[in-house]
Amino acid sequence: MLPSICIIFRPVSKVLLSAVLLGAIANLTTTQTLAQTQQSQAQQSDEPGISLQSDVQQIDPDTGTLTATGNVRLTYPERQLEGFAEQIQYFEDQGLLILTGNARLTQQGETLEGEQITCRTDAWQCATDASTLSAADSTLFVSLSLLDQAWVRVTVDGVIEHEGVMQAGDRRVWQATEQITIRTGDAGAVMVSQNGEQPQLMGDRGQVEEITFSMPESPQPAN
Repeated sequence: MLPSICIIFRPVSKVLLSAVLLGAIANLTTTQTLAQTQQSQAQQSDEPGISLQSDVQQIDPDTGTLTATGNVRLTYPERQLEGFAEQIQYFEDQGLLILTGNARLTQQGETLEGEQITCRTDAWQCATDASTLSAADSTLFVSLSLLDQAWVRVTVDGVIEHEGVMQAGDRRVWQATEQITIRTGDAGAVMVSQNGEQPQLMGDRGQVEEITFSMPESPQPAN
């Protein structure tokens, strides 16, 4: 069995984050290389970074989005923060951390628990309902959780980002600036959540269903 992967990063520096992740993920074959990467980055700052431990970690080189899956543990000593989830995603451009699946986060003695927890890393505001965060209205997030095998197509801002069969237990989060459309061949197998709201089934078992989520319209000033 492969050892758990640990990557340390500091969200205040996007350049450093990309360097750490790309360097580490390119050398996941040896724990020694990972340790050397972490030690080298730690020497560049006296501030302790965020540590993510998980079975699998991936990064999208185009967006800088980090996805950690399987027995994920997050620690940030400076903020007295510790979290656990089945999946954690870090959206570099938005400065958001999303914990999904049996999520639990403890910060300075206070604990949040839920299917999904969203954190803003600029101010370290965390909530089980992302709509309560002050920056939540700038981005649309849709989370999927599969109860059983199902075909799913996900279209983000007019571009198909995923099309194929997802397995029971799979969890994914997509972000958009305008809208996200989910289509599935088995609506009773797919749980969906918008911006951290309570997950809901897309429909009945065996039902073909398509749902489009859009950014809420900004209130217009009164004349």
